[in-house]
Amino acid sequence: MQDYYLALGVSETASDSIIKIAYEGKMKELAKANLTEAELRAENRLIEQAYATLSNRAKRDWYDRKREEEQSSRGFLPKSVLVGGGIALATVVLLAAGWQAHLRAVVRKEARAQEERLEAERERALARQEEAEARQSESIASQEASMRERREAEQRYRLERDRANVSAQQSYAEQRARSEAAQQEYAARAEEERRRRTAAQQEDRNRYQAEADQRRALEEVERQRRGIEAREREEERIRAERDARARMEAAQVRAREQAEQQSRPSTTR
Repeated sequence: MQDYYLALGVSETASDSIIKIAYEGKMKELAKANLTEAELRAENRLIEQAYATLSNRAKRDWYDRKREEEQSSRGFLPKSVLVGGGIALATVVLLAAGWQAHLRAVVRKEARAQEERLEAERERALARQEEAEARQSESIASQEASMRERREAEQRYRLERDRANVSAQQSYAEQRARSEAAQQEYAARAEEERRRRTAAQQEDRNRYQAEADQRRALEEVERQRRGIEAREREEERIRAERDARARMEAAQVRAREQAEQQSRPSTTR
């Protein structure tokens, strides 16, 4: 089993941030190293595997268990003892591994120095943060600013922690963006179609309502016309009856007058 702690040049108790910094330092050093293409690929693969394992808590726990089991099966001391004798063990491994192991020892030494510098920088940063937090307690406004800073720091930490999976995340984000864009486009088309159908339905309802209103208006006009015609016929009938009665009465009057005229001569004689 490969010694990933040795590959990155960190101790078994190194924090995630130290492991990440050591990984980035190793990659920079590897880019400047005078190695053959095969050695460069091998070193790069080892460093990538080491970082992918040690930066993931579940993988790191599994690796530590397997490493300790392998060391126990080979007659090595337990992990708790190896932590104290790590430098001596590393020296033995380096002597046995040849030039490649020697190169790793040099890189590891530089990484430890870098780790110490980073640890000091982390302590200074922590002191500055504590000082800033003390100042932030003076007012509600400064407390809110501190909360924003902490949220931003946490976000930056999460982004740094997920850098190893950035390619997959970018692919997922692009696919999700395309999916969301397609969904938005589909939703926009659906909304446009819904508005079009609603407008068409409203237009049909308005047209049907206008036609119905027009029919009712025409029916009302027709009803009024028929009513007027009916009244006119009734008035015409009444006038006809009145004229007929008048003619009848006039005829009766003429008949009586004629009868009276006819009866007068006979009476005189």
